[in-house]
Amino acid sequence: MNNEITKRYDNIDLLKVIAILMVLPLHTGLFVTDFIKMSSIGTYIQYAIRLVCAGVPLFILVNGFLLINKNFDLKKHVRKILKIFLLIVIWSSIFICLKNLIIGEKISIESFITNFLNTNISSKYTGELWSLQNLIMLYIVFPFIKALHDSNKKVYNYCAITLFVFTFGTNLLNLVIEPLSYITECDWIKLIVSYIGKYNPFSNSIFLSYFILGGFLKDLECSKNKKRTIYILAILSYIVVIIYGYGVSFLYNKTYSCNYNYSQVFLAIIYIAFFYLSKNYKNTGNIFNKIIKSISKNTMGIYFIHWICTFMEFKYFNLAEYRLLYRVIITMAIFVVSYTISIIISKIPKLNNLIKL
Repeated sequence: MNNEITKRYDNIDLLKVIAILMVLPLHTGLFVTDFIKMSSIGTYIQYAIRLVCAGVPLFILVNGFLLINKNFDLKKHVRKILKIFLLIVIWSSIFICLKNLIIGEKISIESFITNFLNTNISSKYTGELWSLQNLIMLYIVFPFIKALHDSNKKVYNYCAITLFVFTFGTNLLNLVIEPLSYITECDWIKLIVSYIGKYNPFSNSIFLSYFILGGFLKDLECSKNKKRTIYILAILSYIVVIIYGYGVSFLYNKTYSCNYNYSQVFLAIIYIAFFYLSKNYKNTGNIFNKIIKSISKNTMGIYFIHWICTFMEFKYFNLAEYRLLYRVIITMAIFVVSYTISIIISKIPKLNNLIKL
């Protein structure tokens, strides 16, 4: 969600819009995906759609595309890290205070501090901010990535390949191991996976992988034949993801987590296809293009503000009890409100720093 861009790329604007439109439904509760408990065509379809809705990796891929091949200023970079941390502090406080105000509960200082420090994705107050913390970790190591990229491409490529192997490779191994260990009831299979994981030299590897992948996509020239191959691989990847998700669900007799594809190589292939498909998009200046560009500029504001809107939603609605049409309408309403408020804040001097980097 990097808003500091010296050169605009039309397809990057489009990808950022796609990413934010993937993020919102996950937080509003648009998808009802438990097809084991509620077996219907609708839940099967929603599960299949949900498997590729992981907007944060797409944001990180865009970030890598924009930054890795850009001139680097260490002082500006350090200031950006500090600003991200400050945004986490400010928005954590806003989220905790507003949610308690909305639900009508008092919060003690001890409880405030506990919730402030808890930015796990499951946190009811600040769960959304986990991605910014991971972004800080990514930015801390970025100067090393950038220096290596510019000075020694061979070593850089070696490190990138190693990273991909320990990220996508080990996760792929897990996909095979999990049902196998269930069928054979062999605990040692899981121990092998755990043992291999101890040799992983990277922390925050999925963010690093998508970030570096974005840099590669800017460097690589892709012919029509190569693009066609990528599109075919993406379609096959999506089929594999769906079959695996359904298969393991029926194996366990419990709907398998929609998040399982988040760090898999299959999602990376699908997002590479998204990237090349998006290159066909050109901003011709019509109203649709202007809206895409405007939403792209306000993705961070939408990202923060929609979380507050969900506090209101959870108080007055339980979307799981509503039909899909109503869930879509409520999710769209939250998007429009978040987008509108973000535009307003972006016009206010000083205050606009709360929604941009």
